Amino acid sequence: MGIDWGVNEVTSTEDEAEAYLAKQVCEILVEAYPRHLWHVGWQGGAIVVKHAATDNRFGFVLPKHFSFTDLKKNVVMAGGEILERAGLTRGPWDGEMGKSFEQ
Repeated sequence: MGIDWGVNEVTSTEDEAEAYLAKQVCEILVEAYPRHLWHVGWQGGAIVVKHAATDNRFGFVLPKHFSFTDLKKNVVMAGGEILERAGLTRGPWDGEMGKSFEQ
């Protein structure tokens, strides 16, 4: 099953590179945490990641300067932390909504 992703607007070659990096981050998250509802975007040179079944005011930001090995390790760790804070499993998503981070 492929990842459903798209780009609304690319205005520069830097946007193109950030879109590619965002796609890589999404693929890492989907492989590590199947069926979870990840939202991955980019802004100002950083990758922004949120989980749609949690309080969407919270997520994590990754600077774009990582080796691929470091990127994968950091994405998996940060994604897992978001899941744990929201009371969600690190395994495949079971359809349950996460709890608020402010509890």
